[in-house]
Amino acid sequence: MEDNRKDKSIPILIFCVIQIFIIVILISIFLIFRKDERISNVEYERQPATTIEDLASELPEKPDNFVSNLERELAKTIELNTDNFDMANTKAEVRQNTLKTQQFNRLEGYFFSVVVDIPNLQQSYQIYNFYPASNSLPNSTPPNSLYILCLDENNEKIYSNFNCKDNYPSETRRNIVASYLKYFDYDDISMTVDNVNPSVINITPKKYNINDSERKAFVEKTKEAVESLGVSSSIFEYHILELRHLG
Repeated sequence: MEDNRKDKSIPILIFCVIQIFIIVILISIFLIFRKDERISNVEYERQPATTIEDLASELPEKPDNFVSNLERELAKTIELNTDNFDMANTKAEVRQNTLKTQQFNRLEGYFFSVVVDIPNLQQSYQIYNFYPASNSLPNSTPPNSLYILCLDENNEKIYSNFNCKDNYPSETRRNIVASYLKYFDYDDISMTVDNVNPSVINITPKKYNINDSERKAFVEKTKEAVESLGVSSSIFEYHILELRHLG
């Protein structure tokens, strides 16, 4: 009888030992990955980044670490255009009178654009970015919030020998306007970039029977909205879509 009990207990014991062994292995693997993740995060935080002087003090209600993360992204674009890039010794400067900020209540945050110059590399870039106000989580955010672009013909190129490259298509500035124009809360008009022709902005007045003076004012107001995003209004055409009474 005792031999039978011993015979039955051996498989159970083996099963328990195997289970404990598997659990120990799984815990060990988990701890290794956690350690690697912590090391990676520490290395990321310690990584030197290109600095953008004076930008942090100019942006309202920015989240923690927002500018430092932006600086790391700028460094990646600079690296595309620079051999033997030393990001620790590279400082970008905000170009005077180029910083534009726009608050969007429906997005619970701010959009800004700015041109930065890098004297020691003789490079310039235009940055577009959206960020939530005061660490809040916005209800909705356009698909891509950060763009770091080469200057276009509407920006002064102070470094004529700089042959800039970025990772964005030529229509990106129109796409930026398309993403944000609909969030302007105006009482008298709504504005959208045309779905078929992205070089056209459709302006819809919120009343009937507008006159020529109002049409001109609505176009100018739309151009100002585009310019406030750091995009030249000259890259668009403007169409008024008037409301019509039926009958």
